[in-house]
Amino acid sequence: MKDTYRRLHVRTLMVWVGFLAVLCGLATTLYRALSPVSRASRSLSSGSPLQRGMALWALAGALPPWEHEEAYKILAGALGDPEPNVRLAAAESLRSYPEHSSEFVPLIVPLVKSNEPHVRERALFILETIVKPGTPEAATVIPLMVAALAASKPNVRLETSRALLVVGQGKLAIPALVRLMHEERGTRRLGALGFLLRMNQLPEDIEPDLKEMLQSDSLTDRMWASTALVRMSKAAPATPVLSDLLKSSNVDARLHAAENLISLGELEAALPVVREAENNQDQRIRLWAATILNWTRQLPSQGEAR
Repeated sequence: MKDTYRRLHVRTLMVWVGFLAVLCGLATTLYRALSPVSRASRSLSSGSPLQRGMALWALAGALPPWEHEEAYKILAGALGDPEPNVRLAAAESLRSYPEHSSEFVPLIVPLVKSNEPHVRERALFILETIVKPGTPEAATVIPLMVAALAASKPNVRLETSRALLVVGQGKLAIPALVRLMHEERGTRRLGALGFLLRMNQLPEDIEPDLKEMLQSDSLTDRMWASTALVRMSKAAPATPVLSDLLKSSNVDARLHAAENLISLGELEAALPVVREAENNQDQRIRLWAATILNWTRQLPSQGEAR
């Protein structure tokens, strides 16, 4: 009787083992069929450009460790796709594989030469997020970035300037940024000024552009043009604008103006605005106000600022 039960138990166990093996096999087959890596592989062989691009973007997400290297190989191979937007999708996803950057950066570089401005612009952004200053990869891409400063599209020139700034060669972009200040308006001109301010490189020939920005309807234009003129020691036209900004309903504009006026010695008008901001509900504003007051206390003969 015991032998009969033992045999039944063994048979039942074998049935369960077999069932679980089949179940695992089906699950593995199903995963392989539906996994991002498998879908990308299938799409690259027969899908439309849109399908290929979407499949490649999916490989930027979290993948099981055992599929990571296979996904990288698919993405690197897709950089040879005849369709520029598919190559761009592969380049975007490769940002998730920084350990292979020395291998794929040279493969992304040709996208900077694309005839399509949006491809060039995005390729430059991808490179600036990957390439580190002083690396062999930086030495490879810098000449191409400098060449891209001559692009006809202002967005490409602006993105190239930022890319050069990120890889530690921002001064090479100064002439292109000055040109953008002269020729562009709105966000492009403001972006160019932002990069010049960040580098603390403010050539004399942008002064007329800054004075024009002081008359702009844009609050942001007036704020940053004033800052630039103060830094250039040409604050006279900016001072009335800064005094007006102290009355703005925008707390950022008020603090921005106060900070600049304090640097010009106009504490009497500026300090009340800063002290009021110390009680603002926004922690960022409170910290900014505290920073300005701490800085003010360190100025000569201003220790009484509280």
